[in-house]
Amino acid sequence: MITSSDIKKIFQEKIPSGRRIPVSEIHLLIENNFQLTKQDWSPHPSELRRHRTYPSWKRKVQAVLHAMKLKGLVTHFEVTNEYIF
Repeated sequence: MITSSDIKKIFQEKIPSGRRIPVSEIHLLIENNFQLTKQDWSPHPSELRRHRTYPSWKRKVQAVLHAMKLKGLVTHFEVTNEYIF
């Protein structure tokens, strides 16, 4: 099962800095660089309460991106849903 540390490591190793990267591309980088498990693909408990099936691993990616945004490590463009690392 993927962890926040795994996600951060992939970000450090695979995401280029200084250019806008859409969330969809970030998700593809994670998928292509980590063997996601059945648990990773199951809905996160917070999503189940909302009657949504958003995969747990994508929820973890969002949490890492949010924490990085709060620390000033990434810039988030809400309208286009892109990030600069």
